[in-house]
Amino acid sequence: MSRSFEGRVRGLGTAHEGLHHWTAQRLTAVANIPLIAVSLLLLCKASKGGYEGAVAYIGQPLVVAWFALTLVVACYHAALGLQVVIEDYVSGKGAKFALLFLVRFLAALGAVVGLASLISLL
Repeated sequence: MSRSFEGRVRGLGTAHEGLHHWTAQRLTAVANIPLIAVSLLLLCKASKGGYEGAVAYIGQPLVVAWFALTLVVACYHAALGLQVVIEDYVSGKGAKFALLFLVRFLAALGAVVGLASLISLL
């Protein structure tokens, strides 16, 4: 089924896309459990070496890649969850569109700024 121009702009499609959203939200939730747990362990290990030691430890390519993956998955999961809340509780079309745009923009901005910070450690 093709979507209208407005539907493509808003990222809203036919009712058949709800399963994809639901699945993506659940998969990112499950993925966040080990990602965040290991990230916390890595941060604890990094904190034992003082500031310079922590920067050197976190600046290792595999650690940067792990944190980058965690950041992207967490930002995407947050955007999906907030989208559901906005769609369920905001009634005005204009307000809903503005909030959905803002959530997606801030999630993307957070991911880009976080990734840039991580890349600067390499």
